[in-house]
Amino acid sequence: MQTQRLEAWTEASVVKKKKKRWAVMMIGSPRTYTFTRSSFIKHVLNRTDHSMDVFTSTQSMTNTSCSIEKHSLQLLQKDSTLVRFHQSIVTVKKGMLGERRRQKKEDILKTKDRFVNEQNALLQLMEDYSKEHGITYDYIFYTRPDLYYTVPFNIQEMERAIDGKLSTIFTPGCCDFKGFCDRLGAGSYQDYSKMILSSKEWARSGGGSKYAYEDAFRHRAEYVNLTKFDLTLKEDYGFFTLRFKRVA
Repeated sequence: MQTQRLEAWTEASVVKKKKKRWAVMMIGSPRTYTFTRSSFIKHVLNRTDHSMDVFTSTQSMTNTSCSIEKHSLQLLQKDSTLVRFHQSIVTVKKGMLGERRRQKKEDILKTKDRFVNEQNALLQLMEDYSKEHGITYDYIFYTRPDLYYTVPFNIQEMERAIDGKLSTIFTPGCCDFKGFCDRLGAGSYQDYSKMILSSKEWARSGGGSKYAYEDAFRHRAEYVNLTKFDLTLKEDYGFFTLRFKRVA
């Protein structure tokens, strides 16, 4: 009788085992999302259970005359859990400069690219959403809207690699930044958010004034002692940037 109870308890524990959740951090212009969307949904988004939640930081594109970009934006909004809009060109109005000067220097990032700031803002959006809905995210998948995925990502292998060692981050070795790719990456929510949240401290240490975004990605990861790992993927790591010229 006791053995039967133990078996029943074990089976119930397996059923109730927590399913790990992924959050996608997608940053960039919609561009060609009309053409990349199906590959993203098939080869990344729907390869987990639960399906990944997509948090996007993009441009509003209100003044564009390109119908492809407008359609891409509409699709991106449809697929995203939450969308944060930013202005691609910041207009400094009279009086703003003085206000900026009154800000503490340590609160102003000095990187040459806006993406570091966007990552911080998007992470806050993700955390607010998770608290509001009682969700705990285990992993972050970082990407951009104009990536076309040629093969399915082995998410289970990625999870095993992340869980198997503390302070690790997946980044394909297909870019010339000591193996760090600025277009795509993944890691535990704790490690990836730690890298993003270290940005201000990293900038104050002098890093922010020296590097463009691509280098900043690598140096911030190294700043918080993240060890990179790679996956064996086919066809140029299973993805490429789909620009308008290539679409044509």
